[in-house]
Amino acid sequence: MKIISMFQDYYDIGIAYGVDEKLRFKRKTKYIDESRYHDSHVVYIYYHKHSYYRMMFYHYTMGFCGKRYPFVRVEVEKIDVTLHEKVYTLVDSEYFYSLEILDHWLKERFESNHEFVVGSYNYNGYEENKKRIKIKQFVLNAKEFFDKKKFHQEAVFKKHHVPYFLVEYDYVMDDKKPYIKYQTILLPQLKKYRFTQVMPPMQAFQEISMYLGKLNAVEDNMVTIEDKYLAQGKGFDCYSFKKMPSKRKEKRC
Repeated sequence: MKIISMFQDYYDIGIAYGVDEKLRFKRKTKYIDESRYHDSHVVYIYYHKHSYYRMMFYHYTMGFCGKRYPFVRVEVEKIDVTLHEKVYTLVDSEYFYSLEILDHWLKERFESNHEFVVGSYNYNGYEENKKRIKIKQFVLNAKEFFDKKKFHQEAVFKKHHVPYFLVEYDYVMDDKKPYIKYQTILLPQLKKYRFTQVMPPMQAFQEISMYLGKLNAVEDNMVTIEDKYLAQGKGFDCYSFKKMPSKRKEKRC
């Protein structure tokens, strides 16, 4: 597989083992289906630990070679309160492709009976659903996301002829009002989302090569028929729906 791209990714190491010039992968990131709305895929948690912090949990879905790979992105922000506003400073960012690793990460930082103040934002940008929960309950809520069987965005593979894509929900501030941005990204940079946790470089390279090979095989097998032969097959000839030619200008089918 020959990769044509403006950026590098973690699985590009596969090129070192040989390149198939006939199989070309034009890797260009494209953003589609962008919209704004409130969605339960994003929640925030306030907690005290020497200082005041906020944790943001984002539920993402990576579609890779026909399969669904859910994961959670966690951002930890330190909150400094001034006379006029709250200042949020990013102190940590992690990606979790399994519930077990997320659970272990939380338990390393908090006691099992630690209570969080949990909430979310509605579509107008106002805080709602503020309540207190413990780590155990929060993990159970995250379990529902990881255990989902339906893959609603599966059609993206066939529609856009891509081996992988990302469905993300992000928290954005606009005019000092927060909202949830939803978008689908075709061919994102996988190393940015630490997809190597799921699939080693060589395996990812091989999976993409085989998937693109199947797509090309399907396209090559599609037979194109000229319009005149297609019409004849349906019982029409060159005179159908037309004025009959004169003897001087006799038309041959």
